[in-house]
Amino acid sequence: MKKSFLLFVLLNLFQLPTFSQDRMMDSLNNALQNANQDTTRLSIYIALGQACNIEDNLRYSELALKLADKLLSQTIDKKERKRISEQKINVYYLITAYYSESMHANLTKTFEYGEKIISVYQELKDTANIIDGYRSLSQYYLAVGNFPKALQSLQKALSISKELNYKKGIALCLLQMADIYRDNGENIQALENYQNALTILYEIKDTLNLYNGLAAIGGFYYKQNNIQKALEYYQKVISLCEAKQWNDKIGYVYGWIGQVYRDHKDYSGSLLNYQKSLSMFKAHSNQQKVKDILDAIGTVYNELGNYTEALTYHFKALKIAEELKSEYGIASTYICLARVYHNQNKYILAKQYNDSALTLLKKQFDLNKISEAELLASRIDSARGNGMSAYEHYKQYVALSSKLKGDEIHRAAQKEKYQNEFDKQKTEQDKKDAIAKSEIKKQKIIRNSVSTGLVIVFLFSVYVYKQRRRIAKEKKKGDDLLLNILPAEVAEELKAKGSAEAKHFDEVTVMFTDFKGFTQISEKLTPSELVAEIHTCFKAFDNIITKYNIEKIKTIGDSYMCAGGLPVTNTTNAIDVVNAALEIQQFMQHHLQQRKKENKEPFEIRIGIHTGPVVAGIVGVKKFAYDIWGDTVNIASRMESSGEAGKVNISGSTYELVKDKFNCAHRGKIQAKNKGEIDMYFVETNN
Repeated sequence: MKKSFLLFVLLNLFQLPTFSQDRMMDSLNNALQNANQDTTRLSIYIALGQACNIEDNLRYSELALKLADKLLSQTIDKKERKRISEQKINVYYLITAYYSESMHANLTKTFEYGEKIISVYQELKDTANIIDGYRSLSQYYLAVGNFPKALQSLQKALSISKELNYKKGIALCLLQMADIYRDNGENIQALENYQNALTILYEIKDTLNLYNGLAAIGGFYYKQNNIQKALEYYQKVISLCEAKQWNDKIGYVYGWIGQVYRDHKDYSGSLLNYQKSLSMFKAHSNQQKVKDILDAIGTVYNELGNYTEALTYHFKALKIAEELKSEYGIASTYICLARVYHNQNKYILAKQYNDSALTLLKKQFDLNKISEAELLASRIDSARGNGMSAYEHYKQYVALSSKLKGDEIHRAAQKEKYQNEFDKQKTEQDKKDAIAKSEIKKQKIIRNSVSTGLVIVFLFSVYVYKQRRRIAKEKKKGDDLLLNILPAEVAEELKAKGSAEAKHFDEVTVMFTDFKGFTQISEKLTPSELVAEIHTCFKAFDNIITKYNIEKIKTIGDSYMCAGGLPVTNTTNAIDVVNAALEIQQFMQHHLQQRKKENKEPFEIRIGIHTGPVVAGIVGVKKFAYDIWGDTVNIASRMESSGEAGKVNISGSTYELVKDKFNCAHRGKIQAKNKGEIDMYFVETNN
C-alpha cells in the first residue's frame, strides 16, 4: 500500500530542526483528526509516541498497539501484514523505552516487551532480528547484573544460529558470551570464545565485527596486565583498519595504546601514540575525541612534571569543550586543570576549577566523576590547611564510593546465581559425557565399578562441599555488604526482583541529631581527631538505634538522621525513637564529662523528633541509597534546630503518641524556620 502524501509529510516532520515539539504535536493531532484510514492513524499514533514527552508515551503506544492488532485481525495480504507487524515492533520498542526510563522503571515490563519484540520477529521468520533480539535482551539482563538470564538469552540465540548455520550470528553470540565470562573472572572460557568468534569472522570476512573482536581481545589482555599481548592485538586492529582505510577508527586504537603506555609509565611511548591519535581525529573533524586526547596528553605532561605543557593542552581541550557546549566535557577538563594547579601548589586556582567542575557534574549524575572531584577537593583543602572542609569533601567521597559499591554488591549477588547456573550446566554435561563413555567401555566399567564409583563419589562430594562453602562465603560477604547499605527487607526485594518499589508510610518517627558549635570546635581539632570523635559518637548511636529496631538513614557532616516505623511498619515507632533519643542523650552527657576531665573540647548535642507520613525508597537505579522524603523530614529537622543542647525536643504530633510513657515539658508554640509556629515539648523522664 502506498503512503499518502499526508503521511509522508508527517513522518518527515522529525527532520525539521526548526519545528518545536509543541508545533509538531499540534500538527500530528490535526492530522489524526483528518485521517480516513486506520493504517494512516496507526502511523500517526507511532509518530505521536516518538514526539511526545515520556509521560504521554504509554498512552499513544497503547492506542497504536490496539489499532495494530485490529488491522492484523482484518488483513490477509502477506506484504501488508508484514508492514503492520513491523509497525507493531516499533510500538513495542516505544513501550520498552517507557518502562526502562528511570521514573517508570519496571524491569519485569521491560523484559516482557523485549520478549514480545522477539515473538513478532519469530512470526515474520526474520532470523537475523530474532538473534539480535535475544542478544539485546541479554544486554538488558546484564545491565541489572542478572547473569543467568543474560547467559540463557545468548544460548537461545546461539542455538538458533547453529541450527540455521548462521555464522555471523554464532560469532556475535560467542563474543558476547566471552564478555560475560571475562566479567566473571572465567578467563580461559572468555579467551576460548573470543578466539572461536575470530575464526568465524575471518572465515566470513566480516571486517566490522572482526574489528570489534580484535579490540575486545586487546582489551581483555590489557585488563590481565599482559601488555605484550594487548599491543599485539591492537596492532592487528590497526592493520585491519589500514587495509580498509578506516582512518577514523585508527584514531581510537592509537588512543588505547597511548593509555597502555601511560599506565606503565612509558611516557614517551604514550605521547607518541596520543599524537598519532590526535592527528587522525583532527583529520576527520571529530572534535569531541580531539578534546579527549588533548586532555590525555595534558595528563601525561602533568605526571611528567611539565606543568606548562600540561596547562597548554588542557586549555586547548577546554576551548573545544566550550565550543561544543558540553558541560560534562568542560567539567572533565576543569578537574584536569585543578590537578595541575594542585601539583604546582596553586591551591586557590585548583579549588576554583575543581569547585566549578563539581557544580557542573552534579547536573550530570555521573557518580564516578563526582566522587573523583570530591576526593581532589579534599586533598586541595587539606593542603590549604582547611581541615573541616577537607573532611566534608572526604565524607562526600566516601558516601559516593558506598553508592558505587552498591552496584558491585548487587552484581556479586547476581554472580552467585550465574555461578550456580553454570555449575548446573557443567554437571549435566559431565553426566552426558559419562553415559557416552560408559557405553563404549561397558565391560571395563563393570570390572572396576565399585572402586571407581567410590573414588568418583568421594571426589564429587569434596568438590560439592568446597563449592557450597565458597558460594556460601561469597553470598554472606555480598549480603553483609548489601545490609550495610540497605534495610534487610529492601535488600531482599532488590536481590529477588532487581529493583525495589518506593513506598508510602502513614506514620514514621524521624530523629535528627546535631552537635552544638561543631564548626567552631572542629577548627580547634586536627582532621584525625575530628574524624575519631565523630566516629566514636556515631558508632554509639548506631548501636543504640539497632537496639530499638530503628533504621539509620544517613549522616550529613555532624548531623545524624534515623527513622522508626520502616521499612516494616509498627505502632511503637514513636516510643522506640524517644527511648533511643534519651539513651543517646545519656551517652552524650557521660561523654561530655569524660572530655572535660581530659581537658578536651566538649561536644554537646541537640536532638529533634517528629512523627508523620513519609515516602521511602532507593535513590537511583544501579547506584543506590535508601532515603526518605516528605514534610515530616523537614519538620523533624526543625525540631532539632529549634531545640537546646542536651535536650530531646519533640513535636506535638509525637507528644500525642508518647505522652502516656514519658514526662514532657510543654514549651508552647515555637517559631520554626519556614514552618510557622509548632507545638514543642522537652522529654524529661520515663513515666
